[in-house]
Amino acid sequence: MTTVWLANTASLLLPVSNLTKILASDRIGLDPLPWAARMWWPQLVAIAITMLLLWWWYWRPARAGADPFVPPPPHVPPDPLLYRTALVA
Repeated sequence: MTTVWLANTASLLLPVSNLTKILASDRIGLDPLPWAARMWWPQLVAIAITMLLLWWWYWRPARAGADPFVPPPPHVPPDPLLYRTALVA
């Protein structure tokens, strides 16, 4: 969730990150550098708000009812020879 939200928010600065911005930048006649010069402040605000919301909902260590993440045990292949052969291939 964190990666998706931050990647989506971080793409605000890029004028070619989605079709809407490509059409908007063409319509208003902004090249990439003037676009970035105009959008740096909204970009920082959007990232700060996104990080604040992510912290509030996902990263708070004292979140009520939150269970700590326990990684699953490592996978042990049943046939090590087949595994290594496939890995080399």
